[in-house]
Amino acid sequence: MESAATAQNPVAEALGRVLASPGFAHNARLSNFLRYVVQQKLHGKADEIKETVIGAEVFRRRPDYDPRGDPIVRMEAAKLRARLAEYYDGPGAADPIRFEIPKGAYVPRWHIGRKPRARASRKLAATIALPVCLVGTLLLVWRWPRSEGKPTIAVLPFVNFSPDRGDEYFADGLTEEITQALSVVEGLEVTSRTSAFALRDRRLDAHEMGARLNATVLLEGSVRKSGDRLRVTAQLIRAADGKHLWSSTYDRELRDVFDIQEQIADSIANALRLKFAAGRERYTQNLEAYQLYLRGRYSLDGRKPRPARRYFEQAIATDAKYALAYAGLADALLAMNRDLVLPHDEAQPQAKTAAQRALQLDPNLSEAHTALAMVRAREWAWQEAERSFRRAIQLNANNAVAHQELGYAVLVALGRFEEGLAEIQRSLALDPLSEWTRQILLYALIEAGRYTEAADEARKTIVLDPAQSASSYMLLGRALYMQGREIESLTAMKEADRRVRPALQITGWLACAYARTGQRDEAFRLLEENQAEGDATPAPSRRLEQIYACLGDRNRAFEYLEKMYAERETSFPHYLQYPELAWLRPDPRLAELRQRIGLIPMRVIAMPP
Repeated sequence: MESAATAQNPVAEALGRVLASPGFAHNARLSNFLRYVVQQKLHGKADEIKETVIGAEVFRRRPDYDPRGDPIVRMEAAKLRARLAEYYDGPGAADPIRFEIPKGAYVPRWHIGRKPRARASRKLAATIALPVCLVGTLLLVWRWPRSEGKPTIAVLPFVNFSPDRGDEYFADGLTEEITQALSVVEGLEVTSRTSAFALRDRRLDAHEMGARLNATVLLEGSVRKSGDRLRVTAQLIRAADGKHLWSSTYDRELRDVFDIQEQIADSIANALRLKFAAGRERYTQNLEAYQLYLRGRYSLDGRKPRPARRYFEQAIATDAKYALAYAGLADALLAMNRDLVLPHDEAQPQAKTAAQRALQLDPNLSEAHTALAMVRAREWAWQEAERSFRRAIQLNANNAVAHQELGYAVLVALGRFEEGLAEIQRSLALDPLSEWTRQILLYALIEAGRYTEAADEARKTIVLDPAQSASSYMLLGRALYMQGREIESLTAMKEADRRVRPALQITGWLACAYARTGQRDEAFRLLEENQAEGDATPAPSRRLEQIYACLGDRNRAFEYLEKMYAERETSFPHYLQYPELAWLRPDPRLAELRQRIGLIPMRVIAMPP
């Protein structure tokens, strides 16, 4: 802590102005670096300002830190010199005291009442390529031409070269962590990992890969984890022509994985002439907790929320201040409720507690705001949910999940279709190969009454991924029968039914297609099959609601709407405005249900299906 004398020192006051400027206020690493060396000199400890000491004190390296294998101090010093040059060419142009970090040294100088000794143009020094030292070798990093506009990067799945194939989670986790680190680089758009992973086994050249992922640059690499050793290779490629822009290899101990992630992100930001915004943080120093967290994300991405929950809970037990693990736990609990393996009354309060704890630990964690927003949306607390989603996006504009859920779970549910569709489209731009986001877009278009557009989008989705197209055929069928094209609709629905196992999952909307073509006997057959299934395992209320609504059974339709409300079915607000249920709108019971969850009345359509 500074003494009173130091606080009143003009040099300390000048330091405070520098640290409060935009270029330093949102960059903790450079701020801490400058503050440390200036204060050490002010306290008469200039002889202690050495590379090894700075590494340990400022950058949290081990006491036996060896700069020959880890050049972080030299790298950050180069950035600090450039950032100071920017400051004195801009907001600090009139400062009476100017700080300087001489090249080849770390003891700062300051010049009172005059500029530093003449040297090359500061504006030039602020913009030329920074030499990035990686694995002990200085490499002049290629710079992204400003003429090429705002870059978009896709981090491709790092290849697992570890002897243990079970370490696949580690390679995937490292990919995700680097993706997250790059998401807070100002001026950089980052393609969601979901889309990047969708191309894992595709043999595509850089140009085609970039086209599919909406990316101008690609990061690819490999990981070899053996015992406590880690070897990571990474290379940056321009998508347009496959040109290699930067590459490096890191041979370190496993505990250095956090430093490797930061150095890769730093090198890419430098290469693209960009800088980090607020929100960059290292969330744990505990390697065991980190690996448990990676296993949790790996399980959650594989739609296995139960083991994901266990891994996140173990990560928290290992490091009780691991904010990201709490956010992951909230996601897993909500996914378990979505998949009907955990009841709402159990999942919801636990997810809320986990999300709130994540925010207590880090109020600027975008993932935590997203998790809490999803909890709020399921509580039908619309204003709070919207506010939390927008805060998540403000903290990380590349958060595709926040854009998607804000669009569908809140804005579309509230009937604000144009705003909602814009957010979903933004999510799709960040995650262009996400099957789930494309399904959400189709649901939203149908709710908005844009049936022709929904049918066109469904056909595009089927072409993009024929193997995963059952839901797209079902949504195509819904869009077609809402256009009065019942025979085509039934064909699409039967194709969806053929592709789904168990087939009963699709039968609600298939029953609608049968009813609309006059084949009510087939619709009743499907109802009987679902009721027979219910003798052993109850059919979801939403499925029976679909059938009864499409058969025109008003009272049974409302019976199952009430059950969906009691069960806090996540899709309940959307059912209240699905076009298949539009004929129920004159009934005051529908308006009363909407009022219970804070939704305004909808336009009345009097005719039954």
